[in-house]
Amino acid sequence: MKRYTYYNILYSLLILLTMSCGTKQDDGNPLKGMWTLSRIEYPSDTSYVLNYPRNGNTWILIYEDSLLYMCQMTTSESGISITPDTKGTYTFIDKGNGNNLYFENNIKIPLTIESDTSIVIQYMGIKRTFKRYHGELERRVDEIRNIVNMEDESDEKAHRYVISTAEQKLETTNHTLGAIIIIAALIMLGLIDYSVRMHRNKKRIESQLAQMERERSLRPLPVQNALNEVEAEFLHSDYYHRLRKYISEGNFLTAEDWSELDSHLVSVYPQFHSSLLALCPMSQTEIQVCSLIKIRINPSEIASAMCKEASSVSTIRSRLYRKVFDKKGSSHDWDEFILSL
Repeated sequence: MKRYTYYNILYSLLILLTMSCGTKQDDGNPLKGMWTLSRIEYPSDTSYVLNYPRNGNTWILIYEDSLLYMCQMTTSESGISITPDTKGTYTFIDKGNGNNLYFENNIKIPLTIESDTSIVIQYMGIKRTFKRYHGELERRVDEIRNIVNMEDESDEKAHRYVISTAEQKLETTNHTLGAIIIIAALIMLGLIDYSVRMHRNKKRIESQLAQMERERSLRPLPVQNALNEVEAEFLHSDYYHRLRKYISEGNFLTAEDWSELDSHLVSVYPQFHSSLLALCPMSQTEIQVCSLIKIRINPSEIASAMCKEASSVSTIRSRLYRKVFDKKGSSHDWDEFILSL
């Protein structure tokens, strides 16, 4: 299976998880959805205020495209009970710049949208604050609306819609189980994708190493002798001896020092850096460690030149060996490989 196919599956499952855990979004109507009464303010000298729920009771407004449903909601230890009250129509007009018009059953009623989660409706001087509802009933809006419609069309006693505590727990458990299954599938696909990519990377590195070995074995003797002479000339050059002395004295290599070293490495070992990067991605620090190994700088001096602990340099070398060869190896094993390039 191609890599992009794994990503498509992962992305699709992530969308499914988001949809299963998320809430419905409005379609440009800021009122659309379910709201619960949280506060009533009466016009009086004492500013009489009632906060809801009261004794487990509150009121629900359900806004659809043009219809409004009102119900009473009672919450108790046994569950949630919905008692239908009225059904009506409403019109919401957004005039822009925060100005709105609100008509309920063709009656103009002041309405203020305080935020995405809070609205205030004022009728006959009484202010009612409603908060956007997020909970178990969100997925039951259609059923609640049908109960209200039945009540509106029936002369019998009020229908009630009840969600027991056990039912709520079962719904929550099923929803959680579904989320867990999706997450487990995501993790499994991620592991499969990682395993496939690691296998392909291993095959690529093995092929690269085999190609490098073939090139060395097929290299004509005059060419190999010429390369050896260039290397020997470099290792006996004044620049090399100055560099060795500078490092042995405990000096730290600056950016200019590294730039100069890189230019010499390119002239002496033209394929060195490209061969390294063809094997696996490397950080600048890892490349610098390999460069110093290539010119026969010992590990303790590498640590000094790079202002690092000797143990850190050793870890870098053994980690690179494992990354390239996919097996445990010593730092000395990596040094021998670098010298063979």
